[in-house]
Amino acid sequence: MKKSYKVTIVTCIVILIVSSLSGFSYGQGEIDYYSELLKESKGRVCENGVKCYITLKNNKEGNLYNKTQKDNKEDLSKGLKYSISDSKVKTSTVYDESIESISLKISKNLGFTDKIASHRSIFKGDNNFYRMEYDDSSIKGYVEAASNAQGIQITIDLEEVTNCISVDSLKERVSSALDKLCREESYTLDKNLCFYDYVKVQLNEVDAANLNQSCIAILKKHKASNVHTINISNGFGTTAYTGGKNTVKNLGKAIDFNYAVVTYSSGSYLIMGRPILTINY
Repeated sequence: MKKSYKVTIVTCIVILIVSSLSGFSYGQGEIDYYSELLKESKGRVCENGVKCYITLKNNKEGNLYNKTQKDNKEDLSKGLKYSISDSKVKTSTVYDESIESISLKISKNLGFTDKIASHRSIFKGDNNFYRMEYDDSSIKGYVEAASNAQGIQITIDLEEVTNCISVDSLKERVSSALDKLCREESYTLDKNLCFYDYVKVQLNEVDAANLNQSCIAILKKHKASNVHTINISNGFGTTAYTGGKNTVKNLGKAIDFNYAVVTYSSGSYLIMGRPILTINY
């Protein structure tokens, strides 16, 4: 698929989403739209993913993240030289040891210590980002930590190749990893976990327009509102509000569910996300 045909959420919208969510959970009795649309599509699940944003606060006195930004800069200027070389990456950079250590501990808690594919440090203005990527036979992703005056901004991304809906188990894996970090290292979370998740379904030969209308019918049958569809170069993208607690704004209206019916050179797919898709489609 040509890059020009990819559709992604504009960065500024994602930033607004991150600031507006107050945790991610679905109560009992809510409709399982993933399963319902999967059944309607007659396709098979091929991939699941979750992304988590969180800010950590350190409870220990004198920690780097309780200092001012000026102090942070002085510490960063004294950073050590770090080099890593393997079959996938070669890099040499100055880094902040604290966020490198946090990234490694979270990766270890996720069970990816021996699956690390690359490390790298990135400086952007006053912020120091450390990114640790991992890859094994079924799961790939990254942990990214950024230090600033507010604390330690953590992003965790997991993508799993699987034939079943596994977003709940992936979210539990992330939650457990962060809980363990907080217990062992005296960190606290400054707010509830903010999750985005998606399920990707590979379709057999299908009429994209007909499937899109069938999915809309399911949403409306369950009283979903703010249903809005746009035509994209390779299919259709639809957003809706299904009554969930975790919503974002789209064209001034609340939404908590997003799906796309798309066709690539590799085949056709139904991609569903909550509260909105954050992956290319």
